[in-house]
Amino acid sequence: MNSLLNGLCLLLPLNNILSAVLGLICILLFVILVVKRKINLIKENLLRFIIWGIFCLWICANTVFAYDRSVALLGLLDYLPFVLFGFMVSHLGKTVEQQEQIAQNLIVGSIPVSLFGLFQVIFNRPDLQLPRLFSSYVIPLGKSPDGRILSLFGHFNELGMFIVMILPLMIYKIVMKKDDSRWVSVIALPIGLLVLYFSGSRNAWAVATIGMMIMAIYYRFWLGLIALVTLGLSLVSAVWLPFASGLRIFFPASLIERLLSTFDPQKTDFFSTASRWHAWQVAIDLIAQRPIVGWGLRNFTIVAQAQQQELFGLPHTHNLYLSIAVGAGLPGLVLFLTGIFYAVKTKDEQHPLRFMFQSSLGLFLLSSLIDITLYEPRISLLFWLLVGILTA
Repeated sequence: MNSLLNGLCLLLPLNNILSAVLGLICILLFVILVVKRKINLIKENLLRFIIWGIFCLWICANTVFAYDRSVALLGLLDYLPFVLFGFMVSHLGKTVEQQEQIAQNLIVGSIPVSLFGLFQVIFNRPDLQLPRLFSSYVIPLGKSPDGRILSLFGHFNELGMFIVMILPLMIYKIVMKKDDSRWVSVIALPIGLLVLYFSGSRNAWAVATIGMMIMAIYYRFWLGLIALVTLGLSLVSAVWLPFASGLRIFFPASLIERLLSTFDPQKTDFFSTASRWHAWQVAIDLIAQRPIVGWGLRNFTIVAQAQQQELFGLPHTHNLYLSIAVGAGLPGLVLFLTGIFYAVKTKDEQHPLRFMFQSSLGLFLLSSLIDITLYEPRISLLFWLLVGILTA
């Protein structure tokens, strides 16, 4: 199964359908081994099993009280198989050597994503598309009308979040490894950052900057930290301080425009900020109405529309934690966060690679305050892979 998991890590970002199928095969094989008692799932980590077991039982029972039970049953697929996937990874990724191999495969797998993204920038023929595999995303061979790229993902934020979650692993390999694996990351990091920029994901930009600052502090690269802080302050000043607008000549116009749109009602992209803020208010109101049992997974938009709340086309709450609380109630959210806390807690003695995995998971959790990318199968597999490794 280790070979299958490593293969999945290599192929993870290439296609959302293929990744989901490979992940399902891994899960089924794992379940078979557990049923045949070749793996003692409970004995390996009783506390972790109890936490996630109660979470799974809670969201299953929660469907009975859902506003739309059929939709809530589908919502279980966002969690149940992936929790099993996390248990599988924790069983297969116990040693540092196994975790090193997983990290390397994830980095190698990110390179085709970045190269294809750069191809979209250079070739720029959005009227042409890659052949679709089953019902996978439509992948254009060029940029969107506002100059952004998707690479092999279905949304700009999904692409940005995938690159962000791999960044700490790349930096670890460059700093810590002196063998040939280092040079893979030397190639992957700059092209990954380029693709991150062209994705136009403000959320990913911000989280990536925070992540690189954390890496600079961890490795005591003070010059790099000063450079990042200076760059960040200069950009903030150029965008929002009138007396510093002259600094805008040092930054790409598209970057300035995207950031201005965040808070300027006169800009087209301000709508995304306003609609998210409204969705959060609606979500909080729904949580207040049913704080314990919730409304059922994936029921947010259905209930909001039934209560004549305008969501301006948003498909979800744009906040993972509000989404879980709306769907599974506050107890569901507490159980989820307890399981995550158990994963990210620091051990007495830990390898530096563990901190990189913690950072990757932490950056995802931070980004989930203003967006939800967990419902993308590849992002979800990567998220639960990190949870599994950290609880190994």
